[in-house]
Amino acid sequence: MKKNLLLVVGTIFLLVTMFSGCEEQKGTTTDKDSKITLESEVVELTYASKEFIKDDQGTIIKVEVQYLFKNIANKDLEFYVTAEFYDKDGNLIFSSDPPKFFSLPDGYSEIGIGPANKIAYDGTYLMDVDHIVIKAVEVES
Repeated sequence: MKKNLLLVVGTIFLLVTMFSGCEEQKGTTTDKDSKITLESEVVELTYASKEFIKDDQGTIIKVEVQYLFKNIANKDLEFYVTAEFYDKDGNLIFSSDPPKFFSLPDGYSEIGIGPANKIAYDGTYLMDVDHIVIKAVEVES
């Protein structure tokens, strides 16, 4: 009897652990602290983060946004991605160019961060970056 109870409690604990935190990564704004927003009608963010990268001396040398997408277009999809970096007053500091190209099958969610899933800014106004807008626009056929 104790073995069965222990097995049930262990299974419940395992399931709760597996699914905890899943809701935190969904939606168009993933983290209020990182202030990252997505503008898109064809994909949604499953993960996004903003990080200030430091050199060996501790000096911030760039700000980098990382992201993962899920195709919500109900079809195979090709799209371009750009990131716009803004200061606290909403002034555009930097817009990535050229845009990055993505191709995702219907319903697919990315699971790993690669070079295409990162955009960085290392310019003069680096310390002024407050929020980032990621734009994903479908390729016109």
